[in-house]
Amino acid sequence: MTEEEHINKVAEAQEFDTGLNKILGDYRCNEVALYLPKIKSLLEALEIGAGPGLMTELLAQKFTKLDVIEPADKYIENLKSITSKVFKTTFEEAEFDPGTQYNAIFICGVLEHVLDPISFLIKAEELLSDEGSIFITVPNAKSLHRRIGKDLGHIKHLRELGKHDVAVGHRRYYTSDDLRREAAYAGLYLEKVSGILLKPFPNEFFNKTDIPSEYIRGLYLTGKDLPDYCAEIFEVAKKFNSNPIKQGAIVKGDRLGIL
Repeated sequence: MTEEEHINKVAEAQEFDTGLNKILGDYRCNEVALYLPKIKSLLEALEIGAGPGLMTELLAQKFTKLDVIEPADKYIENLKSITSKVFKTTFEEAEFDPGTQYNAIFICGVLEHVLDPISFLIKAEELLSDEGSIFITVPNAKSLHRRIGKDLGHIKHLRELGKHDVAVGHRRYYTSDDLRREAAYAGLYLEKVSGILLKPFPNEFFNKTDIPSEYIRGLYLTGKDLPDYCAEIFEVAKKFNSNPIKQGAIVKGDRLGIL
């Protein structure tokens, strides 16, 4: 199976308008919306792996120019109804004009799917303006439901991929340290690290049980104090050269020392 065929197969297995995916999608957008006022310029943004366009709708309203990259056939028509700058390709294969720079790049729910996340982040760093920000969300290996699953013997270790993970194209889980390490290799540091949605139950429970919205909101709010137990890790990354202290660590050859 080619990577394109794999991507389209995964897209067909995903549903974002119900269950946990809908809940997480809404709260991802909420976290991004809360942080956007801190960005110095809302001129040009790039969204990578837009999927059904939940985040795209928010970004199209906030940024003067929004470019969207999405490789799955399933989502292209809807994305083009939101913004005209939609490119059907993978980020790895996308070509950019020399000198292209973005004030913000959004990589939400993507890194866990790609073959080489470090090369992916290196390319994103090259497209980021000096004062720009990269927004990243990834599934958390240490989420509460995975800790429970390990203690009950349902999984052998916290990074183990289950049948659902394989079906939706996950290639890895992350900890905040994993992402900090990958970001550093790409010349980035994490300005903000937090969690999205305390997750005590597996996906099937969220998808099949009518959980009161107030309880879901409670899981979101409580998760702010317990980021290591949340379903997802939310990070905002910046270039090292935008921070003299961080830049100094690299200049001194201490790149691995900061991981």
